[in-house]
Amino acid sequence: MALNPLAIDFDGNTHGAGFLLATQIKVFILNLPVCSIGDPGEPDNMCNPYNPPIHCTPNAIGGSVKVFINNRSVHRQGDLRLCGAATVSVNMKVFAG
Repeated sequence: MALNPLAIDFDGNTHGAGFLLATQIKVFILNLPVCSIGDPGEPDNMCNPYNPPIHCTPNAIGGSVKVFINNRSVHRQGDLRLCGAATVSVNMKVFAG
């Protein structure tokens, strides 16, 4: 099983921008809160009238099956967003399967 870096507040996605906004305030990496499934994302670069509106709310929908915060799976680099993009994390210190 591959280990992926945990996603943290302000991580973008493969569609560009779409920065995550962590909702939990107990677990931090690089002084930023760790993200989990269900956390909202700011609009990505594909948010416009010609694309589906899900690009305007690219929330975290994928996560670990082994690591949880407050009973929610942690979101990691490469996990999916609502719009089909994958998260791109700046954290390269803490990993989860």
